[in-house]
Amino acid sequence: MNRILAYGTSLLVLALILEVGLRLLGFGPPVKVTEADPKRGWRNVSSQELRRQSAEFDVRFRFNSLGLRDDELGARASGERRVLVLGDSFVLGYTVAREDHFVDLLEARLNAGAPSGVRYQVVNAGVEGYSTDQELLFLEELAGEKQLVDGKQGDAVVLCMYQNDVWWNGQGAYGGGKKPLLALQGTPPVADLASAVDLDNSGSSSWWKRTAIGSRFTPAMEVPMVKVGGAEVYAEWSVLATNPPAETQAALERTTAILRALKARCEARGLRLLVALVPDKAQVNADARANLLRQLPATASFDPARATEALAACCRAAGIEGASLLDPLHPAEGEKARFVEDGTPLHYVQDWHFSPEGSRRFATALAERLASPSYFADLDRAKALAADAPLAPMPASAPLWPWILGGLWLLISFGYARSYRDEPAWQAPLKVGALLGFIALVFWSVGALSSALPYAIASRLPMIVVGLILLVVLWSARKRLSTVLELMGAMADRGHWYMVPLLVVLLAIGTLLVAAASNPFVAPFIYTLF
Repeated sequence: MNRILAYGTSLLVLALILEVGLRLLGFGPPVKVTEADPKRGWRNVSSQELRRQSAEFDVRFRFNSLGLRDDELGARASGERRVLVLGDSFVLGYTVAREDHFVDLLEARLNAGAPSGVRYQVVNAGVEGYSTDQELLFLEELAGEKQLVDGKQGDAVVLCMYQNDVWWNGQGAYGGGKKPLLALQGTPPVADLASAVDLDNSGSSSWWKRTAIGSRFTPAMEVPMVKVGGAEVYAEWSVLATNPPAETQAALERTTAILRALKARCEARGLRLLVALVPDKAQVNADARANLLRQLPATASFDPARATEALAACCRAAGIEGASLLDPLHPAEGEKARFVEDGTPLHYVQDWHFSPEGSRRFATALAERLASPSYFADLDRAKALAADAPLAPMPASAPLWPWILGGLWLLISFGYARSYRDEPAWQAPLKVGALLGFIALVFWSVGALSSALPYAIASRLPMIVVGLILLVVLWSARKRLSTVLELMGAMADRGHWYMVPLLVVLLAIGTLLVAAASNPFVAPFIYTLF
């Protein structure tokens, strides 16, 4: 029993060290902003404020009592018109603050051009991970049970579609949880809303996935793959193929059926519908396009432009075309092409969602179409487009890493000079600078390598590098491992298992120092750590 307790405690301590280390390196589990929903699979949490951070963005989410990332929606004021925006993480505003989000910017633009006595309220009904079938069910709830929008009041619905909607419209599960898979009826087929069954996702988010270790090592096992041209690709990307596989063809047909049902529901309620196609990063950025094509097999033909073409074809087959279909990459006559990069990235570099500038341009495209005679003819189009203009390139924010590196350089140089008084003081900043420069070079090399590797490998590259460093550390200290095991065995035999956590920490520090003294490759990392 002493041995079981001793080695079990050791494993727990090591797991705790790994968990804390991953979180400190920015690989912690993402903040969960959803909860289980019996009809739609999941929904936004209600009446909560949450925060998500990454190397590129820091965003706070405040959800109202209805689970919308919006202000509380009280009784409709006189002369108020509402625009309900349905969609996934793009509509939720996954990467931007509300002042930069196209939903809130659209509201400001519409009100800038509104006639006297009319006020527009644009409602954010975005939910992370939603596909078109869930958005259809959400529309039914918001327009029916909640009565947030009403055709008699001149309201409109904007459905924002992204390329991954196609695949997930044909699936009954997403991210390890259940989602609705609507039955089809009629000729041509239309999605049957009554076929949505109660879904129990209350236990789909296990405690393991809420840890940094679990969130880093389990997602790869849940990404569906399909064969295109004899090679496996991510299922979401199969819509980019010139000749998509049978599964994707079926998903496209199902997407058309869902759009028919959505159009019918809007018409029945007198709501004006606009479907807006969200541009993918590979469609507007040359580097992203080249990176994507590198990750796709050469045995088949792929085109990033195929995604919006396929979505547009689904819309037209469902009777949604003309003024009711908005593609910012291919504007209608009289409209300006909004998504053309002119030096300012419209998506984030690492993430694929809109940057603040991309969000602003999408808001402009929406405002231009909604201010047309087909929707809100009394809007002053010029004033709506002039609001929040001009859309000049946003000044690039100063990167944080030079300040962090400079602070470490000064701090460690001072400590080095104080510790080694027998060496000339002027050598301290040079030696420390060389050490930190080597580490920075390694990190830069890993980043450059990530952009050239397939996504499946690139997303795991930081963990692979850390794992290789740990292996080097263990190899460097291999001659001491027998001593370590003997010491731990003695502690276990004596029944001192409760001392194991302290022993593990001391041995870890000793092992790192031994490795640093014997291996010049890992030494800079270990010395900087200390």
